[in-house]
Amino acid sequence: MSISTEIQRIKSAKANIKAAIENKGVTVGDGTIDTYAEKIGEIVSGDYEQGFEDGKNSVVPLERYAKTISFYSFNVFKEKVVELNLDHITTFFDLVRVSSPENTNTTVEHFIVNCPNLITNMLRAFECNSADCSDLTLKKLTLNVDTQKSTSFSTSFDRLQALEIIDGTPLNFTSATVISGFYQCYALKEVRVVANTIKVSFSMQHSDKLSTDTIQSIIDGLADLTGGTAQTLTLHATVGAKLTDEQKATITAKNWTLVY
Repeated sequence: MSISTEIQRIKSAKANIKAAIENKGVTVGDGTIDTYAEKIGEIVSGDYEQGFEDGKNSVVPLERYAKTISFYSFNVFKEKVVELNLDHITTFFDLVRVSSPENTNTTVEHFIVNCPNLITNMLRAFECNSADCSDLTLKKLTLNVDTQKSTSFSTSFDRLQALEIIDGTPLNFTSATVISGFYQCYALKEVRVVANTIKVSFSMQHSDKLSTDTIQSIIDGLADLTGGTAQTLTLHATVGAKLTDEQKATITAKNWTLVY
């Protein structure tokens, strides 16, 4: 076999391998053949039939398939405790968004999300924008998620009226240019924030049950804006009345306006 024939055979094999990889949903692009082994490793295994069977359990193995995903209800899960493993997702835009009264939830009490990636967008994640959210039963939200790259927290967690606890990895607002969530979170008691990461106006105006540790975490979470543009921290009047003089002084010393 001539050298030219061998070269052509190798080129054809390369093209076929590339096509096979991309048919499995992995982009090869212009990578050289020595990158193909890594690309093959990115192919997600499993089958959809088994996925549907697994979906009957409380642990839903969406990591096998999902690149982006959104639900317009919590009630699709039909369990009190639901755990999602999202190995391939990098945005929580509309991850769960309850959009109408018939989609409100009377089942899920604890929702767990595990994601190893840096999340770039929390826009409308876990928002209920229905006129009636009284049927929501979600009391605990565990986010094992790093949000330091999320630029938007607009309406995140809005109207989760039964939500008492947000735990897991503390919320990191380092990259956030808008934080307008927590609207009508009437029952919220516990949430933790990474220190010095809140740089834009922040409101917990409807949350009158915040614990002492949560209040301190929020204050510690405020970035020092000395020399910059002042931002506003808005708290419920009941929470504001609990603040010590030292806490108030810390807030104002960081160039924040306190409203309650």
